[in-house]
Amino acid sequence: MSAAAEAHGPGPAHGHGDANLHPPPIHYSSRIAPTIVGIFLFIGSEIMLFGSFFTVYFFDRVVNNTHPWPPIDQATGHPFERPWFVALVNTCILVTSSFTMHWATVSVKRGNRAGLQAGMVLTIVLGATFLLTQVIE
Repeated sequence: MSAAAEAHGPGPAHGHGDANLHPPPIHYSSRIAPTIVGIFLFIGSEIMLFGSFFTVYFFDRVVNNTHPWPPIDQATGHPFERPWFVALVNTCILVTSSFTMHWATVSVKRGNRAGLQAGMVLTIVLGATFLLTQVIE
């Protein structure tokens, strides 16, 4: 037997079964579970992303106040109106589609195929409606 094989000890051929077929258990270097670290990293990245959005908005509106807000429509001379009604409808569509998706996942866990199909079809229809509204807007 070679020196390298002796350093690793006897293998399964020497009567130890499958003791060497599996890796050793994972050793975590900290007391925080990897899933919790992942959640903290995700939340931190979201804070940085939206913090940068708010910072740019603040500097554009307050510090660099060279553009009027809301912008002026050149044709009428009046400020642009925000389409709040369309935004409200789109928000309702998105919230409803999350409920239909939840209905589909609960149905599949209960073995209810008809509920799964109905929930998925409604979710797809609501998603297509949202996308069509976005394109029209």
